[in-house]
Amino acid sequence: MRFIAVWALVLTVLLPAEGTAQRNAPVDAPFVLEHSYWIEPGQTERFLTLFNKNKLPLLKREIADGRILWMRITRPRLRSNATSQPDLRLTIAWRNSVVAWDDVDPSRFVAALFRNQHAWRAEEAERERLVVTRADVPVQEQSITTP
Repeated sequence: MRFIAVWALVLTVLLPAEGTAQRNAPVDAPFVLEHSYWIEPGQTERFLTLFNKNKLPLLKREIADGRILWMRITRPRLRSNATSQPDLRLTIAWRNSVVAWDDVDPSRFVAALFRNQHAWRAEEAERERLVVTRADVPVQEQSITTP
């Protein structure tokens, strides 16, 4: 029991607080999260097909509701042998940190967007199975201007 308490204290001190990358940002500032996906070899196109069909419409509804300001998907143009390179990055700018971390589930739009909810669930489960690992990291976007 003492070990658990010490370990919890160590984690509290060493791990950054929620949103540390943007802790100095004003409360109403956009909160940017970068989701990096490592996908099973050879399955990136299938993942993207399922993502575009089932997840993207939900995210677009979040944009329509004003919860998401913008988003971008990036893929490496060239592949390296490094396993540290993700296959896909989804960057989302939420309206603010409160909206980014609230418990509002985007699947609340599923009934309105998808007629066959059973097929949607099955395809979403397949998309999740294609993910080997995933990392979600708050990032700080900076604009660089040239003179």
